[in-house]
Amino acid sequence: MADRGLETVAKANPSMIIIARMDRRRFPADDHEKKIEFLKNDAVTKHMDAVKNNRFAIVDADALQASIRIAGGMGRLPTPWSR
Repeated sequence: MADRGLETVAKANPSMIIIARMDRRRFPADDHEKKIEFLKNDAVTKHMDAVKNNRFAIVDADALQASIRIAGGMGRLPTPWSR
């Protein structure tokens, strides 16, 4: 299995990060704003282009499920020409 840690993601230096918006609040990280705050303050992730330039796509968690819903979720992502 491929390494999927934060260091690996940071090395890939994504231009946009997709974050799930969830209604539940069982864990602090269920709040998408707390996820963004973490990314902006983490020693590794704060240097990524997407984080430095606030390029976060917030989508409903249901739209990220491996099902037919993912097509609708992908359709709601911002495109480079829609900024």
